[in-house]
Amino acid sequence: LAALWHEPEVQAFLEKPLEAIRNNMGRPSDDKAEEHWQEALDLPQGEMFVAITRFAATPSIDVGGTKCHGVVIDAAGVVVHDYRLPTPAGHDAIVDTLAEVAAQLAPFDSIGLGVPGLITRDGVIKASPNLVDVRDFPVAQLLSQRLGTVVHVDNDANAAGFGEATFGAARGARHAIVVTLGTGIGGALVL
Repeated sequence: LAALWHEPEVQAFLEKPLEAIRNNMGRPSDDKAEEHWQEALDLPQGEMFVAITRFAATPSIDVGGTKCHGVVIDAAGVVVHDYRLPTPAGHDAIVDTLAEVAAQLAPFDSIGLGVPGLITRDGVIKASPNLVDVRDFPVAQLLSQRLGTVVHVDNDANAAGFGEATFGAARGARHAIVVTLGTGIGGALVL
């Protein structure tokens, strides 16, 4: 912690007014989250930085065959906010829906999408058996332009595998197999 304390990013973070920091960390969903925030503010600055960073929220959207389900999770993997809309057909309608879901998850500096099908490293959906009228769809680029922020895209089963390895049943396991069942079936290997 002492080494981190002198990093320029940490110093810049701590120079912000506390209310601005709080507004950029997502929204507390309940009294427990609010209590955590208040406890963090009462700590010495170094400990406060660690506590507030652990409270930081991360938004993501699972794009499924029937719904687009957006969530904000805290650093412990607890869902602090969620919002969902039906998945429409076609590129433009999907971008509109994803932008609407993302707006409900704000504020954020970047957002992640889990999408069924064949996804390129630059966020193009080459083919998706569960999405209607979607082929060669540059979803990362189009949504990034719409939101004005970075959009990370991966296959939904890969995202589920990462989530299980980080927060779920596979946490602490050296290797895992994750099978996803929804509109379709998918899987991921955690090696």
